[in-house]
Amino acid sequence: MKNAEKSNGGARSGAKSEAAFQNQVPPGLYNEEGESVNKGNIYISESSPPAVSMAYFIQFQEDFFLFLGSRSKELLVGGRMVLISLRRVGPDHVDRGNYILWELLSQSLANLVSKGKIEKEKLKSYHTQFYAPSKEEIEEQVRREGTFKVDYGSAVAMAVSL
Repeated sequence: MKNAEKSNGGARSGAKSEAAFQNQVPPGLYNEEGESVNKGNIYISESSPPAVSMAYFIQFQEDFFLFLGSRSKELLVGGRMVLISLRRVGPDHVDRGNYILWELLSQSLANLVSKGKIEKEKLKSYHTQFYAPSKEEIEEQVRREGTFKVDYGSAVAMAVSL
């Protein structure tokens, strides 16, 4: 991405290691009683209600917008930023390679609950801070934030087998 905004005299480096686009668990994952609406899941899964993916999407929009705004203050005019992130190809959150990792983590945590190593109530309240945006969602947030433009976008597919 290319910085099209005037320089604020910020740093000249274009890379940051704290590039966390999802800063927090979305508040929309809990009902009025404070219970999870994503029952039995720690991530967006096949059994998650549509409200769960929407809550993560809204949180992604807020966090990524703030991320872009912060980075734009650090770059000089014409500076570039490279983003490397996991993303999904289409609208289905489950159809992605990282789904396997979250499922393995979920099963491992459930196993620890069954062995008494983790309290069941703690697992019920745990949610990952992860959202895999689509290319279109990333580009829309870049346009919305307004200080960058996308010069080039590419995806690398990785074969996942167990």
